[in-house]
Parts: sequence; structure tokens; C-alpha cells
Amino acid sequence: MLPEYAGGSLVNLMASLVESCGGRLTHPVLKDVSFEKARNIILLIVDGLGDRFLARHGAGGELARRRRGAITSVFPSTTASAITTSYTGRTPLEHGLTGWFTYFGEAGCVAAPLPFRSRGDNASLRERGFLPERAFPLKSIFDEISIRSIVVTHKDIVDSDYNVRHCAGAERRAYATLDEWVAQVEVAVKSSSERKFIYTYWPDYDATSHRYGCESAQALRALHDVDAAFGTLLARLSGTESLVVATADHGFIDAEDCLEPPPQILSMLRFPLCGERRVAYCHVHSPEDFAKRAKDWLRDKADVRPSRELLAAGWFGPGEPHPRFAERIGDVAIVMRGRHTVKDWTPGEPRHLHIGNHGGTDRYRVLVYDTRGHGQTAAPTGQYTLEGLADDLHALFAHLKIRKPHFVGLSMGGMIGQTFALKYPGVLASLTLADTTSRYPAEAASTWQDRIRVAESKGMEPLVQATLERWFTEPFRNDRKEEVARVAAQILKTPVPGYVGCCHAIPKINVTARLNELQLPALVICGAQDPATPPAMARDIQQNLPGAQLALIPQAAHLANIEQPEAFNRALGGFLSSPASARA
Repeated sequence: MLPEYAGGSLVNLMASLVESCGGRLTHPVLKDVSFEKARNIILLIVDGLGDRFLARHGAGGELARRRRGAITSVFPSTTASAITTSYTGRTPLEHGLTGWFTYFGEAGCVAAPLPFRSRGDNASLRERGFLPERAFPLKSIFDEISIRSIVVTHKDIVDSDYNVRHCAGAERRAYATLDEWVAQVEVAVKSSSERKFIYTYWPDYDATSHRYGCESAQALRALHDVDAAFGTLLARLSGTESLVVATADHGFIDAEDCLEPPPQILSMLRFPLCGERRVAYCHVHSPEDFAKRAKDWLRDKADVRPSRELLAAGWFGPGEPHPRFAERIGDVAIVMRGRHTVKDWTPGEPRHLHIGNHGGTDRYRVLVYDTRGHGQTAAPTGQYTLEGLADDLHALFAHLKIRKPHFVGLSMGGMIGQTFALKYPGVLASLTLADTTSRYPAEAASTWQDRIRVAESKGMEPLVQATLERWFTEPFRNDRKEEVARVAAQILKTPVPGYVGCCHAIPKINVTARLNELQLPALVICGAQDPATPPAMARDIQQNLPGAQLALIPQAAHLANIEQPEAFNRALGGFLSSPASARA
């Protein structure tokens, strides 16, 4: 999952907050969220506390009970990149900090920007004549807003070079413990009657997860402690006309291993690896040769790509690039897959590894393909079958050498998934069936024949409106016209032979009696207001598929993933991260 810089990322949260404080940033505000103009606006960043972890372990707590939604971070999703975004309102492309270790050409070394020290000898960059003003040229958000600003952060970092530079325009206050943190925020809020913006940061959950792992007892205790403190803070701020916005800067995974580059890789590096253990930037002598050797070494544990490809694909966000951005990301990027990490070592560096890590892409690689008759796949004339469409998928897996994938299919995709799992047992790791059915009543065949006749005689245009009415609830169609229009355009572009071919296949689905043959983790998702494949059909699948879970998505029709993406993704993410799916 990449950041949704157009309205669903940390960048957009900062734009919304700055706007509510009388300022303006260049990036769009959060979609579908508006902040009231409270007397006190408080931003609390709990470093490392990802949404999925909170859902798994914080249910019923002070934070989870008040959860408004999920946003994405930035890329890379690391403290150095994300906290800098929170201080500047800018993307990593703009502020130029792309990981814990960054190559600063002006200083002539690889360094950690937050402690402002060089890698290896741990020397202050000031001693090299490299000042924070040169390292961090962007203004802070506190210079952009028109109201009084106060930063409340930990005593160990409040006066650091990084923090002093990025807190320009704000007052700084320190704390040492959670109790002191609550007290200092309360004092800041009650220090005057004027409007104020209070930025506060809690680092201990991040530090604990790094040291012990994010699934450790220590991390759970750290969550419990900050959750309780959050509740205490809200109680103390009652009646102060305060709006409290709590978020994280990134999430965590626990590393499965750490791969050390072999000598033939290390010999090609011009500098030590930059970035993070899950996203490493390589400055090398021969990029093409290095990339080939790195791919041979890492195989399926990482994606090895020219760094410029990530830049061109927008991973680091939109905006005016930092003038030295190209040198910051090197020649080749190693993006680790799953729970793998990579690390080199420099003289003088303590050989200590964190268990918990961040900064990579999602643990899952997502393959989205166009089925026969749709998108850029061929649309031959004739009647298609679900068995044939399942064979297409099997051939795709074989061509791409994909083994044990988690399958997620919606509508006809769910029918293909059931057919595939029955025809090719043991291939899939898990099966998610969304807004679909395992059988249609015999009388449904005439409906599909009517659609075939309309498409063949008049094209796709007469089918669009009725399709949209089945796929989306009326409130969504009225409120989200742009998204509905995009879907309408996709329907219009569907080749008539492809549509007709699939209309022959769909009503013939009839596998309910065979679902008990399947032995794999399964999830059934359905929009609670789906008129095309209603919840009764979802329950029919769940009752006949051994061990299947069922998730009904409120206020959603047939395309529940579009109408309620957060609820849909939460159900899917929880299923995929469950012990049964993880072992599959």
C-alpha cells in the first residue's frame, strides 16, 4: 500500500490542521474530514502506533473507542520521514529526508538527521561545519499558521538540532514521564484564553517496539499506558473548548531476519547503505551490474529497482523536489518484501538489531489483473465459462511463478475464486469472497439473457445507470458523484464481446454443495445493502464453506470495497493477519 497523497495521508492531515489554524499549505486537505475551529487544537502523535495494531490490541480502549478512520503515512513510512512531514506539511520529495540514514553530500557523509550525527563515528554534523539550516531548509508549519503554537515533546529531544530547527515559530516544553506529558499539555492548553495549536509527541511506544518487537508484552503494556494517559488528558481538558487529534506517524512489523550484504555487494557500494532496514538506498559504481547481483542475492525477498523508478511512480509524494533529492535516494533502491530486512555495518557501529521495524511497503504484494473480456485483456467472442476463467488465472500464476497466493475476488471474481479453489485444490493460501454468490436460482438466467440482448443490440450505454443503482447505495451515488462517474466510465469502456461472454458464465455458478470440499482459511464479505448478491447469499457460502468467517459491511451495496473502503480493508486486513491465514 502506497500513501494516498491526494487526500488520505499524513501530508493531508497536516494540511487540514494548518488550515483550521488560519494557515494554508500546498497540498489538499483530508477527504471527508473537517476540523471545527476549536479554541485549542491539539495534535498528538504516538510514534509507531499503527491502525492495525490498535484494532488488534486496543479494542475498547480510550483511543480505539474514539477512532474516526485510517490514513496512510508517507514513503518511506519511517520516523525521520513522517515526523519531518508533520513538522513541515511537506512530502518526503520536498523535505528530502528519506530514512533514518541520509547521504548529505554537503557534509560529505552518511548521517542520521534526527540526532544530527554521522554514521559510524557518531560525530556531530556541526563539527563538520554543516548546520541545521542547511540540512533542513524548509519552514515549519508553525511559521505558516496565525495562532500561538506550543510543542510538547520528550526532554531527550526537545533541544536537539533537528527539533529546534523544526519547531521554529513555536514555544517548546519538555516532559520526562507520561504523567508529566499529560500535565504539560494541560498547562499549555490552560496557559491563556487565546486560540492555540499544540503539537505533542510520544516516542516510547516506538522505542519499545523497536527493542522488544511490536507484538511483545512490553509493547502491549506501552499501548495500555499511553491509552490510559490519553483518557486522563481528555478528562482534564473537559470544558476547555479543545479538539484533540490523535494519530501515528507509521506502523510496525517484527522482522523475520536481517540479511547482511555479501562481499561482492559491499564492494560495489560508494557509501554505506542509506535509508532503513526495509528500504535501502544504494550509491553504487555500476547501477545495472549492482542491480543484477543484488537480485541474484536477494531473489524473492526484495524488489531491486532503479531509485528513479520510485521517484517517477510518485512513492515519495508530489511537490517541488528537494534540490538534493536525487543524491538522497542513490542509484538503486532495495525494497524488502514481507518481514525481511537488510543491514550493513560500519566501523564503530554497535552490532545491535531492532526486532520491530518500519519503513517498507505492505507485507503483501498485490496483483490486480484484467479478466478475459475486460480492461487490456483480449475480449474474444463467444460464451465464456467460469472454468475457463479459472484456467486463465491458473496460467497467470504459473507464468509469474506465484505460489500460495491469498485470493480476493469480488462479484464475478468471487465466482472465479470458488471455481479455481475447487479445480486446483491446495494452490491458494486463503480465499476471500466479496459480494458474490455460490449459486443463482434458475429464474435468474432470464435477467442475464436480457442484459446480453441489450448489449448486443444497443451497446453498453443503456446498461450503465441500472448497474450503478445495483452497485452503489443512493446516498453514495448522490454524495460521491466523481467516484461514481469513474466507475460509469469503466462500464462504458467494457468491450461488448467481453461483457456478453461473462454474462453467459455468471448465471451458471452452482458450487454450494461442493464448498465443503475446500480446506483453507476463508472470509466472506458482503455489503449489507447489496441487491445483486444480498447477504443471504453470503450467509449461504459461509454456512457451507468450512470455517469461513462472515463480515457484513454497513451502508454498502455491491461494490462494498469502493463504498466503504475502510471497513472493507479492516475486515480483509484482520483476516489476512489472523494466525490461520498467516500460517497458510
